[in-house]
Amino acid sequence: MTLRRQLRDVLSTPRTVSSLAQELGLRKGEVEADLRHAIRSARASGDRVVIEPARCKQCGFLFDPEKLSKPGKCPACRGTRIFEPLVSIARGLCIVLVGLPLVAACGSSPSAPTDAEATERRAIFQSNSAGPHDS
Repeated sequence: MTLRRQLRDVLSTPRTVSSLAQELGLRKGEVEADLRHAIRSARASGDRVVIEPARCKQCGFLFDPEKLSKPGKCPACRGTRIFEPLVSIARGLCIVLVGLPLVAACGSSPSAPTDAEATERRAIFQSNSAGPHDS
């Protein structure tokens, strides 16, 4: 089995690049490059890709969800305590980027979220991402 296929199988549960590298006995850079390709392949085949972006532990700032490596500093508060991004892949569903407005990337297929599900996900995200700067 190829490394990229193995990554897609392992990512049935959310993982960080660091945990994948440790589990597979590789360097983070090697895993990140193959992970980007595995994500691209998963999207092309219609699988559900969930990326929870890196987040500052101090102020709650959310980084770009496409950045898979852990950033060094938060641009908002300059803090260095940052949660790594989490990535997971589920077979045959649509794409969701946690932290961004919900977009059903699979059009009108039966697996696309309903309006009620979209509203619920936004509410959960907003309650989880409220930081000290939010009122």
